Amino acid sequence: MKKSLFIIISLAIALFFAGTLKATAQWCITIDFDDSNCNCDTVTGMTLEWELTDNVTQTIISNGSIGLTSNEPYELCGNDSIIYDAQDRYVFAARVTYYDPTKCCSGWNSGIYDGDELYNGTETLYIIMN
Repeated sequence: MKKSLFIIISLAIALFFAGTLKATAQWCITIDFDDSNCNCDTVTGMTLEWELTDNVTQTIISNGSIGLTSNEPYELCGNDSIIYDAQDRYVFAARVTYYDPTKCCSGWNSGIYDGDELYNGTETLYIIMN
């Protein structure tokens, strides 16, 4: 009887931790931007600003700004935990700005995503710059 109880408790604990590990994950999204409408002289700098928000709790999960080195699509990933099987839970917004040396072109966009879309990194946010 004690052996059976030990096995049941051990199995329950193992399933709990397995479920917990699958419930949260890190995130990735690709930012692709069209700068064909930009009218800049020689571009001296490019920045990407972003914010990932939990739409249910209204909590900012991650935000920041980085310098870009090209106008190629950029995959942005974070180590912040998100809920894998949450539908329409996350809002991701991004802005790309060019400088020559003053701000000469900018564009932004946002989208609502499921946890698995961000976890798998299959989503692309498209930004048209002006």
